[in-house]
Amino acid sequence: MFMGPLEDMKPWKSQGIEGVFRFLKKIWREFIGQDGKPSPKLKTDGDETPENLKILHQTIKKVTEDLENIRFNTAISQMMIFMNHVTKADSLHIDSAKKLIQLVAPFAPHLAEEVWERLGEQPSVVKAEWPSYDEGFLVTDEVQIGLLVNGKPRGEALVSKAATEEEVLDLAKSEEKVAAHLDGKTIRKVIYVPGKIINIVAN
Repeated sequence: MFMGPLEDMKPWKSQGIEGVFRFLKKIWREFIGQDGKPSPKLKTDGDETPENLKILHQTIKKVTEDLENIRFNTAISQMMIFMNHVTKADSLHIDSAKKLIQLVAPFAPHLAEEVWERLGEQPSVVKAEWPSYDEGFLVTDEVQIGLLVNGKPRGEALVSKAATEEEVLDLAKSEEKVAAHLDGKTIRKVIYVPGKIINIVAN
């Protein structure tokens, strides 16, 4: 399912399942501790962080829609993105982990059942109500723009929609790939298209 759309022809390669296997191992490693109980990373009190909530609801929305449209490969990709975020995060609320396990269940039922039970849930994960997403968590005040030097792409950056041209320019100049192409040059002109690109002309 992960190698591409179901209707596409895909040559069998054992390497193709290695990424999915690493993904499943990551779920176990991040959610289950060495003692077989919920990982210390999973907190049970307090509120979830805004960053975690944002990507969780993005993932619920993406997986829900992709399942309905039989786009299994992109649903799995989104769950991988979520787990990559979890790996870097300091903590995750256990309720968020449980919601991810519900999304995983149609794809890896045996793992999902085992983790679901170890997280303290009964009965089967398939009997739990499918998680819903909140559109409020999908709204963002940031936008990704292209960073160009003399018209050539040198990277991308997330900036606030309310950022001024000066603030965006300072951010762009701090990016390593941009700075490398500005070293020893004088900025002659800046072309800024809000929400799209900033082009630094220098010689």
